[in-house]
Amino acid sequence: MVMAGKVLSSYEGLLWRILHNDTALAVQRRLQWAGIPVHLVAARLP
Repeated sequence: MVMAGKVLSSYEGLLWRILHNDTALAVQRRLQWAGIPVHLVAARLP
């Protein structure tokens, strides 16, 4: 099992989207296709 983190924020401007893209979701997609279970853990920032 693989654990991945996803950062959540109330502010998601252009710079935020560039720096914090959907890397965790892309990794999750690839690992699940390989048969490896993946769980995303959301971390909320103020």
